[in-house]
Amino acid sequence: MIHDILTPDRISVAESLTWEEAIRHAAAPLVADGSVLETYVDRVVQSVQEPDGTYMDLGFGVTLAHARPEAGALTTSLSILTLRQPTLLADAPDHPLSTVLFLAAADATSHQDALRELAAVLMDPQKRDVLTGASQAEDIIALFEAP
Repeated sequence: MIHDILTPDRISVAESLTWEEAIRHAAAPLVADGSVLETYVDRVVQSVQEPDGTYMDLGFGVTLAHARPEAGALTTSLSILTLRQPTLLADAPDHPLSTVLFLAAADATSHQDALRELAAVLMDPQKRDVLTGASQAEDIIALFEAP
């Protein structure tokens, strides 16, 4: 599933960004290709700013940035941003951020296979290290093509 929604142009590396810049940077390829509306990105940022908005923190420096489909997700899609200099999600010391998984789900179920694949990668320490430490899109693409 992920190999269907994650393309090399949706994977990027940045040096140093604030958490909001990181989310917007991660979302940019999806806005550019028409997968999400800017309102979707705004809703993700707004969600992080709300009390308990750090629920998107999956641990290991990974944030699953997402919103409800009706916020402007037009197709189920995924982009990934790796930060060379970690930041703090919502400026909260307990929520370091080094990798943004920006997920858009067009409906309530189309993204479930992708979430299962992401969970399998995050639960495997070696695969998780590849995901969070990759400097090239090809390394991440290969991660999701491997059995």
